[in-house]
Amino acid sequence: MWRRIFVPLPFVLLACGEDGPPGITTKLALTAFDSCESLENYIQDQAVREMRARLTPQIQSGGVLRVMSSEDNASVSLPPAAAPSSFTRTNTQERGVDEPDFVKTDGTHIFAISGPELRILKSWPASELAELSTVRIEGVPRELVLEEEAHRVTVLSGVSISLAGGPRNLPFNDIAIAPRPDCFDYGCADTGATKITVLDVSNPASPSVSAEIYLPGNYRTARRVGSSLRLVLGDSVRWPTGVKWWPEDNDSGFLSDLFGNEGAYEDLMDANEELIRSTPLASWLPKASRKLVDGTTVELDYACTSFQSTNAPVHLGLTSVVTVDLAAPESVHETTMVTQPGEVYATLDHLYVATTHFWWSTEAGQISYTYLFKLRENAGSTELVAAGGVDGVLLDQFSMGEHQGYLRVATTIDANVEDGDFFRMETTNRVSVLGPELAVVGKTQDIAKGERIYSARFVGERGFVVTFRQIDPLFTIDLADPAHPKVIGELEVPGFSTYLHPLGDDHLLAIGVHFDSGFGRSVKLTIFDVSDFANPKEAFTQVVGSSSGSSEALDDHRAFTWFAEKGLLAIPFTDWAGNPQGFTSDVRVYHVDVNTGFEAKGALPMSDVYGALPEWSSWYAPYARRSILADDFVYAISDVAVRSASLENLAQPLATVVFE
Repeated sequence: MWRRIFVPLPFVLLACGEDGPPGITTKLALTAFDSCESLENYIQDQAVREMRARLTPQIQSGGVLRVMSSEDNASVSLPPAAAPSSFTRTNTQERGVDEPDFVKTDGTHIFAISGPELRILKSWPASELAELSTVRIEGVPRELVLEEEAHRVTVLSGVSISLAGGPRNLPFNDIAIAPRPDCFDYGCADTGATKITVLDVSNPASPSVSAEIYLPGNYRTARRVGSSLRLVLGDSVRWPTGVKWWPEDNDSGFLSDLFGNEGAYEDLMDANEELIRSTPLASWLPKASRKLVDGTTVELDYACTSFQSTNAPVHLGLTSVVTVDLAAPESVHETTMVTQPGEVYATLDHLYVATTHFWWSTEAGQISYTYLFKLRENAGSTELVAAGGVDGVLLDQFSMGEHQGYLRVATTIDANVEDGDFFRMETTNRVSVLGPELAVVGKTQDIAKGERIYSARFVGERGFVVTFRQIDPLFTIDLADPAHPKVIGELEVPGFSTYLHPLGDDHLLAIGVHFDSGFGRSVKLTIFDVSDFANPKEAFTQVVGSSSGSSEALDDHRAFTWFAEKGLLAIPFTDWAGNPQGFTSDVRVYHVDVNTGFEAKGALPMSDVYGALPEWSSWYAPYARRSILADDFVYAISDVAVRSASLENLAQPLATVVFE
C-alpha cells in the first residue's frame, strides 16, 4: 500500500472589501484529517479560493488576465586487486547522504545516462575502458543512484501523461486528467510523471530490470540513505475539465474586454464553484502504480486519515516526498504538501523542503519569506515532524545546514519600500538558527545591504556566506551558540564564489567568477585561509582559461570533483578561445595544497569528441560535464562519450568510448 500523507497549505484569499493580500504565517499548525469527506471539502475550498483569486480584477495587471501557475566528494577505498585503491564518487553536501547524478561509478564500472539509455562501461583498468551493455529507459532519464554493495542501479526518468486525452505511456487508466488552469490556449498537451526503474547490475554485461514504479509528479531531486530513496516531486491537482477562466464571449483574456462585463465574470465564478464542489476527491488527486514482473500494473492506494493540513498562504500545487525501499520496492510511501516545491536539503535523519510565501499583490512593507517543512523516515514511511519559517529566500540547498538538532539557514531578504508613487526593493542578508521544532531561536544582524547571497556553507559550528554586488565579501559566522550567532569576520575580494568546499578545519576551496579589467569574466579557483576566523584571507587563486571560459561546476556542485587522498581537484571546462576551431572542452586537473596553492596537472581533452558529432540533438551536451579520478587516472564524461587518461599524460587519452 502506498501511504500518501497530504499536507495542504491553503491559498488564503481575503473577502471582498478587505484590503491587501494574506500576511506571513509565523506559526504553522498541523492538523490531521479525520475522514475522506473532510479532505474533499478542504481541497474544494482551496480550489474555489484559488479560482476566485485568478478571476478577480483585484489581482489583474498589465492589461492581460493573468493566470498564475500552480507549479510555478567523498572517496572510498577498495582492496588492491582488480580495482583502484581509491576513487571519487559524487560530490555531496552531507556524508552518508547520496545525491543522484547522471553518472556514477563503483571503481571498476561507470554507469551513465546518455539520451534515453543507461550505458554500463568497464572502467578498470583505465586503458581497457569499454562499453558492456545498454538499457533503454522509458521516458526521459534524468538521474540515477548506485548501491555498490547491492549491485543495484535505480534510474529516475520523466514520463508524460496526456492532460485532455487520457493516459499516454502511464497505466493511470482510471484517472480523469483535466487541463491545468494555467494552460491558456497554447495546448498544454502533457503533464509530468516520474518513473523509477530499478536494475540488477550484478552482471554488468547483462543487467535486468527488477522493479518499475510510476509516480504522479515531475521529478525534482532525490536523496539516498542506504536502500531508502526519498524523491521530491512537483505536481498539480487535477482541476475539473469544465472550469473556465474567462466567459464564453471573452476568449481574449484582455482587461479591455472585461470592463462593463463584470457580471459575466461573476456568473462564471459561480458556475466554476458549482463544478468544483461537485467534483469528488478521487478526481482531484493523482495516483501511483507499480508494474509487476508479469507486466501487469497495480494501483497504489492511499489513506485519507493520514493527510494533514497547515496554514500558510502559498500557491495551490503539490510537493510530494516519496520514500521507496529499493531492496523491497513494493513498499511506497508518500507525503504530499499543497504548495510549490522549493529547495531541498537532507541529512541522515531528516529531509527539509522549502517553499516561499505568495504575495498576490504588491504593497509597502512586504518582505520575502520562506516556509520550511521537516520530515523524517519512520518505519519505512516519511512523516512531517515540524514546520516553521524564516525571513527571506534561499539560494540553493547549501543555504541550509543542520548541526546537533539546529537548522541554520542563510537567506536574502527583499523588502518592498514605498518610494513616492512607486515601490523600490531593498535587500539585505541574514543567517537564522531554528530549533528542532523549526522555531527561530537566533539570528545574525543584517549583513551586506544591497547585495545578494551567491554561496553559503555550514561546517560544524561555523558558517560561511558569500554575497555580491560589485565585490565579493566572504563572511565568517560563529554558530557555537544557536541563540546568538555572530558575524565574526569579513573579507572583500573582486568577483564572487558560487561554491565553497571545506578543506580541512582551517581552509575553504572555492570556485567562482573573476571579473577582468574589461567586461570579461573568468572561472576562478580560490583557497581561503580561515584559521584566524575573524580575519579570513584569500591565500591562493587560480584563473582558469580565458574570459570566454565556463564550467558546469560553477552551478552544480556535483561537477566539482575533489580527490582528498591525493589533493587533486578536477572540473569540466569549456572555452571559446585558444583553439583554431574556436571551442575547447576538457577536464582541468589541479593539485591543491594549502601551503603552496594550485599546480596545474593538465587537461584531458574532449573537443574532438564534440566535433565528431555534428548532429546536434536536444538529448545531448557533448562537452565535458563530469570527471572521475581513480588512483592515477582521470575520466572525462559527457552526454555522448567517456574518455580515460593517465594523470601523468592527460593530453594523450588511453581509451575513448563514444555512445552511438
